[in-house]
Amino acid sequence: MKIIPREARRITNSNELRELRKRLHLTPLQKDILIGTLLGDGSLELGAWKNCRLSIYHSILQKDYVLWKHKIFKNWTLQEPKFTQINNALRFRTLSHPELTNYRNLFYKNKRKVIPENLFELLNPVVLAVWYMDDGNIRKQNGSVYGYYLNTQSFTYQENVKLSKILEQKFGIDSYVLRNKGGYRLYFGSKSKNLFPKIIEKYIIPSLQYKIR
Repeated sequence: MKIIPREARRITNSNELRELRKRLHLTPLQKDILIGTLLGDGSLELGAWKNCRLSIYHSILQKDYVLWKHKIFKNWTLQEPKFTQINNALRFRTLSHPELTNYRNLFYKNKRKVIPENLFELLNPVVLAVWYMDDGNIRKQNGSVYGYYLNTQSFTYQENVKLSKILEQKFGIDSYVLRNKGGYRLYFGSKSKNLFPKIIEKYIIPSLQYKIR
């Protein structure tokens, strides 16, 4: 298996790093991808100067997805995605930055990921599509689509109920909160199985189209 090079470029001078951070600002697209990723598999870790950095980590089977995210955050990174053989996965991290720390304050409480109070305002089709690419899967039987899951087991039952209500208010999609693997997840069944993919389909990258068809 070909391993993606560890580093594309290296900046070791602290002044140069400081100047680079000053120039960085999240674009609207980067914000959407960040929010969808934080609702899904991504995390914000404490990095340099007491600020946070975004960590992206996916199976090698989702290589195209990792590279897609890396391209979007290219100006925020100093390295190409690294292949972790022990987990058969790809990972990259951004630089630490105050803007990312602000999102950490929204999405974490007592070191646990939570639902932001302003999630309704943060959501849009791009955010939902990234969230689904991170944590969603299709329910099919005999070639027919029965519905879609959002694997939200990291959130409590009450948080899942809140998510379900927000998604209905924002997009008009009905969902059920179902018990799964000791936690809970959202299911978009017969009432929403046609509407849900229409909202996100044009934002799903080619290699993950199987998740909606």
